[in-house]
Formats: sequence, structure tokens, C-alpha cells
Amino acid sequence: MIQSAAPKQLVAAMNRRITSALGFLTIWANTAPSFATPPNPTAEAATRDGKNSYNSGDYEAAIQSFRLAYTTAADSEVLYQLGKAYAMADWPVEAVDAFERYLSATHVSDERRQEVANAIEGQRKRIGSLIVQITPNNASVKVDDTLLARTDYAMPLPMRQGAHAVSATLDGYLPQIQSVQVRASKPSVVSLVLSPVIPPMHDGLFAVRCPLPAVTVRVDNRQVATTPVEEPILLPAGTHNLSLERTGYRSQTTTIQISRAKTTTLDCRLPMTQPLESSGQLSLEFPQSEALVLIDGSRADRSSLLPPGLHSVEVRHYGFEPWVRLLRVDAGSVQHVDALLTPTPAFLHDIEQRAGTRRTWSYLLGGAGVAIAGTALGLGLWNNGRYSDWKQKRTALEQAYQGPVADAAAAAQLEQRRNDVNNQLRSIHSADIVTAMLGVAGGLLLGSGTLLLLTAEQPLHQHGQPAAWRRGPQGIEMNVAW
Repeated sequence: MIQSAAPKQLVAAMNRRITSALGFLTIWANTAPSFATPPNPTAEAATRDGKNSYNSGDYEAAIQSFRLAYTTAADSEVLYQLGKAYAMADWPVEAVDAFERYLSATHVSDERRQEVANAIEGQRKRIGSLIVQITPNNASVKVDDTLLARTDYAMPLPMRQGAHAVSATLDGYLPQIQSVQVRASKPSVVSLVLSPVIPPMHDGLFAVRCPLPAVTVRVDNRQVATTPVEEPILLPAGTHNLSLERTGYRSQTTTIQISRAKTTTLDCRLPMTQPLESSGQLSLEFPQSEALVLIDGSRADRSSLLPPGLHSVEVRHYGFEPWVRLLRVDAGSVQHVDALLTPTPAFLHDIEQRAGTRRTWSYLLGGAGVAIAGTALGLGLWNNGRYSDWKQKRTALEQAYQGPVADAAAAAQLEQRRNDVNNQLRSIHSADIVTAMLGVAGGLLLGSGTLLLLTAEQPLHQHGQPAAWRRGPQGIEMNVAW
């Protein structure tokens, strides 16, 4: 029987080549220069705190941490995290600014660039513009407690869509406060004309900002309003006793100083008392496990015990429009509410685009897998014919060796035939290895393409929960498959 050492020699040669390559890589890794930027402990700690705050839903704290990290180290990756935090905190103007600076400050992958571009597009759809016209033009103007520069007067200012409070003050004039609704269709214009102070009995304004509805506002033991308070309350100048009350909450009592021609503002913060027997339970149902729930302006669980009455409820999640409702909780009952979040058009476009990309790759990988598998099949059939031919030659050679050898020339001819048979066997073994490798590669590519095709048929939202999208009477809606 003629035996061949070809497989052992092939393995030994491959081992020598791999050992040489690994040795080269080891020498290069040990001698290559280092271009790493020295770590900044302050920036790293701030970035870590920002990510923890973001994951826990405290987006304003995340913004502060990311700002500190970027100010300390100017790492462009922090701008990406900052833009996401701005978007979740419903600050679209700041989110667009952070995302655009991120794209201009660093080289990002095509996938990340497309993701950020889609986020910018979605945030811009939530931005309108506001034009403030003020008389006299040297008055101080605030928009939602942000003081404007006088160069911004009469100029279109980018502003988050929705309701905003515009106030103007100037010594010797009565303050003005006006609510304006900013929309994307055209610039919203606010014209404030301040009137000179005529010393009346009531010459000061008092504004209450309270996310909790149905709070009784008492000034000097007299009820003057119930939250939400849309317009400032006119009060005499001087010191007043103020109390904010609602059943189930600890009352807030303080003194306020009302000044002439000025607005005094107070934030309402009423902590909830211990759950009463009359408390009701509000249970919100939504599939986004990391969504932020705000009840009466404070972060809450999706299922909470609340005093009976009206409550302001908001659910936020990146890529979706905020879900905001005013809900009534009845004493001693459990109220289940489905919070159906509507994806933003940019987010839905991103999902559909990713699904299309996955389908394209599935076709490419599947086609390549079929082609390679077909090649492996053809090579295997061809090599099987060569093996049959080799067995016939080997049998004939063994019979020739068993018979008499006439002379030296006949012996040399037999030796040549033996070498030819051994060489053919080595070639057959090599072809078998190539066939097996092609078969495995084709199978992997075909399997990968099939998996991509199956998963691309159903879009996935940001955290991988399966969802089906449809268009309903309120726009694009999402049904979650549990």
C-alpha cells in the first residue's frame, strides 16, 4: 500500500507561516509609536456621571456632566452624548447645535453620520422661530426665564415649538408677560408695549410656575388662583403671605416681596405626603423600558400611588414625540392607561433605512453563499472523479510491483509511476481541503444572509423590542409584540 505524508507536510507549512506572521505582529506592536491622548480624570469622571444620569433618566443632570466633560477635555464624542441628552430633555435647538458641532469636529463612520443627520432632521422639525418686538427698545426681555441680548430684538430666534412665556421689564414701566405658541410653519411674532407706571394700588405682578394642577394659591389668606396659572397675578407692592395647598400634598407657605413694575416668580414644589387610604393608583403601559415618566413635573415610576384628582403626566423617549396628558386619578381605584408613543418621522425613516440596508446585505451575502456553495459542489464532484482515477492507478501500480521487473529501465519507470500517484494523492487532499473550506464559507454566508433577511422584515426600535408600525388616525403608531 502506498501512503502519503502530504496532509502532515501541509499542516506543518501552515504552522510555520502563521508563527512567522504572529512574530512580525508582536515586534510591530512592541515598537510602534503611541499616539494616545493622555487621559483626563476630570473629563472621564464627568463623562461617566453623564452616562449614568442619562441611563437613569435624569437628562438635565446628564447635560451638566457632559458640558463639564467637554469643557475640560473637548472630546468630540462627548458632543454626541450631549446632543442625545439635549434631545431627551426636549431642548431641540441645543441638540441640533451639539450634533452639528460633533459632525464638524470629528471623522465618524457612515452609519453614525447618518444616525446623527437623521437626529438633526428630527430635532429641526421641532424648532420654530420667534420674533420679539419691544417698546421701549431698551427694556429687558426674557423668554422662559432666559434673558435675551438686545441685539436679538426683532430678529428671528430659533425656538422649541410649543408654548413660551415672553416677559419684558423696565424701571418706571409696568411689566408685560405674554404667552406665545411657536410653530414651524412661520415665525411667531410677539409685540410688547410697556406702559409708564401710574402709581395705582396694585403695581406688582406675581407669577406661579407649578407643574402640579389643581393647587390652590392663597395670598394673605385669600384665594387668588388655581394652578395652572396662565397669567401673572396683580398684587399691591409690599410683603405678602403666600400658601400653596392641595389635598394629599404638604402645603408650601412662604412670604413674597412684590416690587413695583417688577414680576416676582415662585416655583411650586409640593412634596406628596404619605399615601392615604383614599389614594389611587396610576399604571402606565408602554413598551419602551427606558422611557422617562414625569408626573406633576417629577420623575416617577410607571405605576405610582397618587392623591385623587388631576395630575400632569408625561412620557418621553428618544426618537418619539413626548406623550403628555392631564389624567384624573380616583380614590381607591387602579387606572390603567396605554401611553402610545408616536415615533418621529426622522426616527421612522432611520428604522426603515436600516431595514433596507439589512435586506440589501442579506441578498448580497445569500447570493455569495449560493455561488461559493455551488463552486464547492462542483469542485467536490470533479475531485471525486480524480479520486476514482487515482484508485485505479494505485491498483495497477501495486500489481506491477508484485510482478517481475525486467531491467533497470523498467524499475525507473515504476518509480516514476509511484511518484505520479503520490503527487496526484496530494493534489486530491488539497482539493478536498479547499472544497470543505468553500462549503463552510458558503454555508455561513447563506445562513447570515437568511438571518439578516428574516430580521430585516420587521423593524426594531432602539432597544431591540419587536414592533409593528402602522398609520392610524393620529399619524404613525406602534404596536408592540410582547
